[in-house]
Amino acid sequence: MTDTAMHGGSRAGTADFLGRTGELAALRRCYEEAAKGRPRLVVVEGPAGIGKTALVRHFVDGTARGGVLTAAGEANEAALPYGVLDQLLGRPVRTDPLTAGATLLEPLGELQGSHPVVLVVDDAHWADAPSQHALTFALRRLDADRVLCLMVVRDVDDPGLPDGLRRILTDDRALRLRLGGLGVRDVAGLSARLLPEPLEPFAPAACRPVQRNARSCP
Repeated sequence: MTDTAMHGGSRAGTADFLGRTGELAALRRCYEEAAKGRPRLVVVEGPAGIGKTALVRHFVDGTARGGVLTAAGEANEAALPYGVLDQLLGRPVRTDPLTAGATLLEPLGELQGSHPVVLVVDDAHWADAPSQHALTFALRRLDADRVLCLMVVRDVDDPGLPDGLRRILTDDRALRLRLGGLGVRDVAGLSARLLPEPLEPFAPAACRPVQRNARSCP
């Protein structure tokens, strides 16, 4: 899928995003490096519901100025060969993983211009095995490309990730962003948007129990 917004999101939806300033700054630095012909791989990790997809969507919608290829793994479709790669390419792929990986390199090259190409795979641990192997082939061959790859997983040790892809995701050249919970101020800000009356001036104190009980999940 070539687009400027991730699945299920739009630029309008980013107005409700709160927090993650450090992570967003790191993603923007990687985007700038990719713009200079230094491909970057970022792994966004964290438990379900912590806000991984929201972070990546907010970053892509607010920063990406070139082509965007997006796909998402799905547990119920993990046995569907090339389900994720089909999403990235926007057409069916029926070949071996190495050839499929080479096929993915084609749009990554064609879409490069003055701005980097952003490749996003959400829930990569649920991607089908042929797509995972094709991604591994493609990622290993990025050299002086203007490409930023964002891989979203719950944990790089997830058994759903093949060893070859895991080695790439844990390589020293990859940036790993492990998301924790939102801070008290961000929880207070979110509560102010959701509740009919703001909690200020005692919002931080009022939100600490919420933060603890929800483990800071947005």
